[in-house]
Amino acid sequence: DYYADPELASMSWKSGEAFGRPKQHMIMSVVNVFTSTRQPKLNEDYTHVFKGLEPDTEALLTSVWRTFQEDLKEVEDEVDRRNEKRKIPNINMSPRVLEGAISK
Repeated sequence: DYYADPELASMSWKSGEAFGRPKQHMIMSVVNVFTSTRQPKLNEDYTHVFKGLEPDTEALLTSVWRTFQEDLKEVEDEVDRRNEKRKIPNINMSPRVLEGAISK
């Protein structure tokens, strides 16, 4: 809905004009649709990626990933702890919301 109205949201506009031009607005809308889809969260279980590797490698990488998940949980707990003291919570760096995609 944000992108239905070029007067509300647009990537660029000509100086002196109150809203984005149609072409630029449509480009922005299409780019947003294809780059803002939900991606897997960083703290999700990715151990399926290690399946089928040599047994020792699969076990090692699974162990490393589990340790990483424990570290992420500590970060998440710290973000939550700090937010208890804030009027406006900041979740931008919480593993609970960070996506594992590198495309953004």
